[in-house]
Amino acid sequence: MINDQIDKTLNSLDGLQRVPASPFLYQKIRLRLSIQLEAQRVNPKLAWRLAAACLLLLMVNVVSLIRLHNMERAGAETAVQLLYGNYISTGNVHSY
Repeated sequence: MINDQIDKTLNSLDGLQRVPASPFLYQKIRLRLSIQLEAQRVNPKLAWRLAAACLLLLMVNVVSLIRLHNMERAGAETAVQLLYGNYISTGNVHSY
């Protein structure tokens, strides 16, 4: 019973013929691919800006690490005082 349905389905494929493609199909496909590739390109100006931002972030981290290392040498109390002096200004009349 199932074999009959399988045979019937397979036999229905015997009469199929290949559909002719449009003569411009290859050109249409290449055009769409080229449009997609152009959309995926990276803007060089944006890439340089991103690289500069990453470099700046790296430099800030290195400077912070060097300062922290110098503070550890000076002692724990001096390090706290330096951090307090750098980040919390007591002379500021504005409180945000």
